[in-house]
Amino acid sequence: MIAYFKGKSLVSRLIKWRTWGDYSHVAWIVDRDFSFMHHGRHYFIPAGTIYESWHRKAKGASRRGVRKGVAGDLHTPGTEVDLEAIPLSDAKYIELILYFERKAADPKAKYGFRGVISGFTLRADHAHGRDSVFCSQLIMQGFRQIGYLFLKNIMPYQTSPVDMSHSPVQMSAGKWKTGTPWVRNGRPVIQLKEGLR
Repeated sequence: MIAYFKGKSLVSRLIKWRTWGDYSHVAWIVDRDFSFMHHGRHYFIPAGTIYESWHRKAKGASRRGVRKGVAGDLHTPGTEVDLEAIPLSDAKYIELILYFERKAADPKAKYGFRGVISGFTLRADHAHGRDSVFCSQLIMQGFRQIGYLFLKNIMPYQTSPVDMSHSPVQMSAGKWKTGTPWVRNGRPVIQLKEGLR
């Protein structure tokens, strides 16, 4: 599911000011334990796994840039997060997770500082590193990779978290605060209906 962060740091406040909205960051959180086979390899992705592009390394994260970690560990505790679900088949979800896995394992996948300035700030396609991406660009590229129409007429490098929040295909799944566990008593805190991710 898509996690929209309402950050409070100086950088977060600048992003929210520039994009005229409440959201400073976006990430993908795996809503429930997910297991699948791909090319003879077994993948188990536990509930609460987060994929995101972030400019700092944090506890529980694989690295800075495009990273994979534990949702409750990676941000300032108490940050409010709005959660949105989208309808996605298992086959498309596997493709999306594999895309995020590849990006998180790629040492070239850095945080796209230049993209933030030239992309969603100036809406220009210049000054982008080939492999570097910012948060909303990562999620939008994932959707584009699997052929999922999330937003029309906007390129991933032009997309801010606020832009993403306007997609009509998503449905509110609840709220969450960082620093709180994603799984309680063996069950994810957010329970989505079958067919929603």
